[in-house]
Amino acid sequence: MPRGDQLIRQWTIIRVLENSRFGLSVDDLVDQLSCSRRTVYRDLDVLSAVGFPIASETHLGKTYWKLGREFDRGPRVPFTPTELMALYFGRDLLAPLRGTFLSEGLDSALGKIRSTLTKEVVDYLSRLRSTFAVTQRGLADHRDLSRTVDEIVAAIGVRKKVKMVYKSLGRTEPREHVVHPYLLTFHAGALYLVAHSETHGEVRTFHLGRVLSSESVDESFKVSPSFSGEKWIRESFGVAHDGAPTEVRIHFNAEVAQLIRERTWHGSQEIEDQADGSILLTMKVSGLLEVKFWVLSFGARAKILAPPELVADVAAESKKLVEHVYREELEAGLGDGAAGATKTTRAPATKASPTGDDAGGAKRSTKRARKRSPKRSGKTS
Repeated sequence: MPRGDQLIRQWTIIRVLENSRFGLSVDDLVDQLSCSRRTVYRDLDVLSAVGFPIASETHLGKTYWKLGREFDRGPRVPFTPTELMALYFGRDLLAPLRGTFLSEGLDSALGKIRSTLTKEVVDYLSRLRSTFAVTQRGLADHRDLSRTVDEIVAAIGVRKKVKMVYKSLGRTEPREHVVHPYLLTFHAGALYLVAHSETHGEVRTFHLGRVLSSESVDESFKVSPSFSGEKWIRESFGVAHDGAPTEVRIHFNAEVAQLIRERTWHGSQEIEDQADGSILLTMKVSGLLEVKFWVLSFGARAKILAPPELVADVAAESKKLVEHVYREELEAGLGDGAAGATKTTRAPATKASPTGDDAGGAKRSTKRARKRSPKRSGKTS
């Protein structure tokens, strides 16, 4: 049996015993794990030897196994095994924030917890942790931003202005800004600051990795009554925000329809199934730039139907790809009959948002959090 399967089975025993008020018999565990009694006894012995607080009690001639609330070796640990495992997994999830107070604080807490556990328990948790992987592709490096993050968090807490030197994407020279820091947000592996910029006279989003230097200013500010951090995040498709939400409609062909159904791309999304297996995605978002690049990532499998300005923008970008980026390759015939070629998605001949009759009775609508919000401006720097 693969080592990973054994670890997962043993972890399952810990979980079910932890959630059982009166304990479980070996037969109960056999039923839940679909394994032999011998295997269950062996796993219970392993877990007990490692140091997990597993004990047995006999009631009316039948033995029940229970899991205590604390470890019985060394100083008391105020966590259940599941809580300990959650902390270990949480450390991996916070990997993108290494170097900041968030990651350092968790490392410190885990260090204190480890000092109270036996070596066997620590080794077992480490082996179990190896069965859970967090990918780190495309993550920003925040290790050199510890001071900046600490300074901004402190400024947000006391409502103090921050002066920072910032190099915007596409600019050759950095620029100094005085901002009113509202909130920090973590998106797509990077930290962003949402703040009112005195330079621009509006709320903008700043990538912390582009802050070259920062210092708090001994001058207070008041958060604009019209600003809501929750609304800002909810309306944005990512971190970009550009005024009142706009309705976006996108047609995805059958090849990627399941991928789109599987996730919540935006809180306002509605998904309508089409008779040919394709789908229509409708959502109301503020800031279309991130939607544009997201749709382009699907190539010919997706087509923007609305709004008109986004249709034109994506069409222009696609034209550049054909006429400039891949012109030589296409002229050489590399794009003809390529392996894995995909048919271009075609929008339904009916309306962009068809009725049940238009979809041949195949329409299914999935609605999530559709709310209209007041108009508000803001951009990403």
